[in-house]
Amino acid sequence: MSRLSSLFKVGVIGAVALCASAALASSPWDGTWKLNPAKSKLNGYTYSYKALPGGKLQYSNGAQVAGSFGCDGKPYPIAATRTIVCTRPAPRQYRYTYLNGGKAVASSVITLSSDGKSLHEADTSVSPDGKPSTDLRTSTRLAGGPGLAGTWKLVDTRTGTPDIFTCRTFKGGIDFAYYKRTIHLTLDGKPSILHGPMLAPGTIVIATSAGPRSYMETDKIGSNPYSYSKNTVSADGKTMTTVIWDPGKQNEASTYVYEKQ
Repeated sequence: MSRLSSLFKVGVIGAVALCASAALASSPWDGTWKLNPAKSKLNGYTYSYKALPGGKLQYSNGAQVAGSFGCDGKPYPIAATRTIVCTRPAPRQYRYTYLNGGKAVASSVITLSSDGKSLHEADTSVSPDGKPSTDLRTSTRLAGGPGLAGTWKLVDTRTGTPDIFTCRTFKGGIDFAYYKRTIHLTLDGKPSILHGPMLAPGTIVIATSAGPRSYMETDKIGSNPYSYSKNTVSADGKTMTTVIWDPGKQNEASTYVYEKQ
C-alpha cells in the first residue's frame, strides 16, 4: 500500500501478524525472521484522490480510510494523533510530511509523470529503533485526471530497510518484538495491546486459531478494524506467510513471505 494509506491508519507493520502463528507449534518456530521481497506480493493495491473545492484533495483506499488536505504547508488531521503537511516543490511534484503527536515521523515525495499516467513515490521513514529507511513505489493511473485526481493502482514496490522480527512462544500465545515494538499476543480472541513508539492510541490486535499452523487476525484502533490477515507457518518451519487486506478489499490482499534466519 502507499505510505499515505499506512499513515492514515496506524503504521503497524504486517509482520506483527506473522509471529503469532508460531505459538501454534513448538519452540523450534521461535527465532528471527526476515522478509523476502522477491517471494512476496506487495502490489495490486488501488487508491484514489478526489479534487475538492479550494484546491484540497481527498484520499481514499476504497475502504474505510479517507481524509482531505490542502497542499498549502498547513497541518491537516488524518488519523488519531497523526497529521499531514503537503507542499508543492515543483509543478508535477508533491511533498508530504507526516507527523505523529506533532513530531515528524515520515515523508513522501510524489512525482507525476509528464504524461500524467504514472506516479513515482519515494517514502522515507524512521523505524521504531530510530534508523531511516526509504521505500520506492510506482503506481499507474486507472481513471481520472488531471494531476493526482483519479484512481491509481500500485504496480511496483521496492523496500528499503529489511523487515526483521523475532518470536518467542508461550503457552497460548507469543511474545513478539519488531525493533522497539512489542506485543504479548494470545490466540483466544481477546484483545492484545501493541506497545512501542509511533503508534496510534488504542491500537489492539485480536487473534484466533485457524488450524495447527495458522491463525486469523484483526487489527483495530479502538473499535474500528483497519486490517485483516490470515497467517501460516510452513510444515518445515522455514517460512512464515501472511495474507493481509483492508476491510472490504480481500481481492487486493498483499502477501508477505518471511524466512527463518
